[in-house]
Amino acid sequence: MLGIVDYGMGNIFSILKATHLVGLKSELVNSPEKIKNYDCLILPGVGAFDKAIKKLKLDAMDKAIIDFHSTGKYVIGICLGMQLFLDESEEFGMNKGLGLIKGKCKKIPSIYNERKMNVPHISWNSLNILNHSKPLFFNISHNPFMYFIHSFHCDIHDKDLILSTTNYSGFQFCSSYQKNNLIGMQFHPEKSSKNGLTLLKNLNKII
Repeated sequence: MLGIVDYGMGNIFSILKATHLVGLKSELVNSPEKIKNYDCLILPGVGAFDKAIKKLKLDAMDKAIIDFHSTGKYVIGICLGMQLFLDESEEFGMNKGLGLIKGKCKKIPSIYNERKMNVPHISWNSLNILNHSKPLFFNISHNPFMYFIHSFHCDIHDKDLILSTTNYSGFQFCSSYQKNNLIGMQFHPEKSSKNGLTLLKNLNKII
C-alpha cells in the first residue's frame, strides 16, 4: 500500500486518481502514527516551501517521514515534495527542509543570459534523461514531455544523483534525482498524460 501524504498543499486527489489508474493501491495519510504502515510514501505538493515545512512540523509529519526513509522503503517527492527533501530553501527567507539530500532550493532566475524569464515555469517541457538504465524511465522515450509548474528548482550538491535535467529558455535545472530509496521529480507525472502514467507504472514495479 502506498501512502500519499496529505498536508494541505496542492491537488492531492490528482495523484491519488493517477496511482489508482495504474494499479497502485494508495490512500491519503495525514497521521504520523500511520505512516510506518505503508510500503512507500509520496510527498506531493504545489505551494510555498515555508508554509509546507511548518505544516509538516506542526503535525509531526516531518519526523515520521524521516523515520520512514531510514527503513529503506521508497519515498517519492513530486514538485514541492521534491524540494522539501533538501537541506534548505531560500523561498520567503531561509527555511530548513527535511535534510534527506544535500542541497538548496533556489529561485528560477528572472533574467538569464540577458533574457527575461517567465517565472513561474508553467508549461510542458522535455526531460533530458541522463541514465536510461534507471527503472524509473523504462519504456519512456529519450526526451519525454512532462508538465511543470514551479518557481523554484533543486540545486543538489552531488550531481551524480541527477536522473534528468530540463532546459527552460537556456536555463538548465535538475528535473529529477534519485539517492537510493529517495526519488524526486520536479514535474507532475499525474498531469503528464501517457508519459506520466508510464512513469507511475514503473514506480509500481520499483516498490
